Amino acid sequence: MKGAFGTRSNKPLLGGTVKDASGKIVGKIVPNTSASHGVVDVYGTYHPNVSMTIQWDADGTFAYLNLNGVGVMGAPTTVYIHMEADATSSYFWLNRRFLIGKVSHAPDGSLAFFDIFALNELQVDAKKVVQYSAVPVSVKASA
Repeated sequence: MKGAFGTRSNKPLLGGTVKDASGKIVGKIVPNTSASHGVVDVYGTYHPNVSMTIQWDADGTFAYLNLNGVGVMGAPTTVYIHMEADATSSYFWLNRRFLIGKVSHAPDGSLAFFDIFALNELQVDAKKVVQYSAVPVSVKASA
């Protein structure tokens, strides 16, 4: 759809799985609760906005993820992710982490892939210089 700010894209995320770094399924996207939106501005820059609800297999609790980024439509796009997990969830600790990720799509647009990384702060010397390491999580969604 062409709008005042550019061309908009809207797709429901119909389902999918969440895998940890080892490839083990740790959750699923809750059907009918998630969508991928975005706009390609007049300069050709893609601004994705994705909202999804995940149910964790470990304890049945839920998490809400909102992804926002800047990139090129059809190419992997870097995103910032805000996550809210239930207070009783074993993934609640991710609420306090800075999450970044990459969004990409299958060539036919039928699948979306989200690679999510939680940055961990590590002290590297007495001057309190901070180094970051990433903990990968993979999400595959069907559109």
